[in-house]
Amino acid sequence: GTRYMPNERTTVYMNYALENETAEAVLQPGAAGVGGGNLTTGVKTRLSDSTSVYLEERYRSASYMSGLTHSTGVNLVPTQRLSFSASTDIGTLTDMRTGAETKRQAAAFSAGYGQGPLQVSSGVEYRTDDVEQPDLSFATRDTWLFRSNFKYQLSQASRLVGKFNYSDSQSTLGQFYDGGYTEAVLGYAFRPVRNDRLNALFKYTYFYNMPTA
Repeated sequence: GTRYMPNERTTVYMNYALENETAEAVLQPGAAGVGGGNLTTGVKTRLSDSTSVYLEERYRSASYMSGLTHSTGVNLVPTQRLSFSASTDIGTLTDMRTGAETKRQAAAFSAGYGQGPLQVSSGVEYRTDDVEQPDLSFATRDTWLFRSNFKYQLSQASRLVGKFNYSDSQSTLGQFYDGGYTEAVLGYAFRPVRNDRLNALFKYTYFYNMPTA
């Protein structure tokens, strides 16, 4: 990646990420170029000390799905303790095997709070995909995603950490094509201040994944 700052408020950037292992690679062992890459170009500017906006173009290229997505968002930090962000994504993806198009629209909102030993953040995202079928009709998939995490410092040497992620996906094709995802984590981290050779993390994870077809 690279970035350029024409002035102290504005940044222009471009990044490329290459994935060599994905879920599709497991389903298609030996397939060339399954991982694919993501090219992101964008501009971010600071309107004031508390507000910034960005505009991005994201292009994904892979043997199973390619397409261009337009993204824009705003970040607001009214105080040192509070932060908010909102974003939208609009684009079209193409199945490289069948030529079927997926028209995607998404919106997200998140908020964060931090004071003293406590840090909490939470977000919600809604996405709708209109997926082209073999008979050229379109099926709609609606997906909700909720995510949150927290960190609480008990002392200089210990802290509690946790997160909760939940997703629900429903398709107009029927219940068989629905999906669900839940991940809940609670942990205790211990790192003695006077002996940095010791690091310990005790963590409990609840995980449920019901992927779509």
